Amino acid sequence: MCYTLSERVIYVLLIGIDGGGTKTELCLFSYDGTVISHGLFAASNPVDIGIDESFEVLSGAICMHFHGVSSVFAGVSGAGVADNNIVLASRLSCRFSVNVKVDTDAANVLSLSPDPDDSAIVICGTGSSVFVRKGVTIHRVGGWGYLFDGSGSGFDIGRDGISHALAVEDGLIPPDLLYERISSLLPGAAFDCISVLHEKGKPYIASFAKTVIQCAEEGDKASNDILLRSAKRLSVLMSAAVERYSAPRSFIAAGGILKSDYFRYICRRESGFELINPTLPPVFGACVEAMRAEGFRTDESFRKNFAESYERVGINA
Repeated sequence: MCYTLSERVIYVLLIGIDGGGTKTELCLFSYDGTVISHGLFAASNPVDIGIDESFEVLSGAICMHFHGVSSVFAGVSGAGVADNNIVLASRLSCRFSVNVKVDTDAANVLSLSPDPDDSAIVICGTGSSVFVRKGVTIHRVGGWGYLFDGSGSGFDIGRDGISHALAVEDGLIPPDLLYERISSLLPGAAFDCISVLHEKGKPYIASFAKTVIQCAEEGDKASNDILLRSAKRLSVLMSAAVERYSAPRSFIAAGGILKSDYFRYICRRESGFELINPTLPPVFGACVEAMRAEGFRTDESFRKNFAESYERVGINA
């Protein structure tokens, strides 16, 4: 059963968690959306750090803010792989003796929508993917990793920028703005940095995407070609989501790459879909999911209370 706050006005404290590959964010909040405390912690993706370390990070975060809590929702990247969500939920429930639900972090972003039951997101960070929610069912398109997706992610954009620099040094194409900028960020010539690139891996390679976007904004043709390839790939993913799962034609834009106004513009132009830049962080979506798990609806006053108190409380831990 789903209650409105006017039908069931009780003082409830809940925890919402957004767990990612670089950090974990937690909010302790009341049923009306007021944030009581707020903390930032280490990464909690179980695929990257292992299920035991993920449990320790989440458990430690909850423990620091566990004051009169009735239930917890944690949307964690990597939780959708194998049975990670089930294992984490079971262990955390046993640890704290309250209801704990663990889902993918996509659920957090989907719940940033005014209508969480009919929502869609396009993610372009280190990786890329599209998620659609219809009622309680979440559908996924793409996001199968850098070996298989081909283009559309921060990793792909950064890799293509580095590949461009290598092509210049091979004498295949003339030097240009993108080559100059990429070269200035590397510790040496691009062809001398192959081992460094392999050693530092995906996040380091993806970090060059920012440079590609900057060069594209300055009119560099090669950079714009790279962004266009990725925008076309994201357009294909969004189109598939609309055709296969009847996704709404407005997608919440998530991930660091889509924070670029310029790249969002290219994606809108290529896809014909609206890309919405969210005004609240993914941890707000985790709080909405915590409410949903308890049978509560959220409304505009909940959103307003969260926004005001989130800024006022700041980070407690």
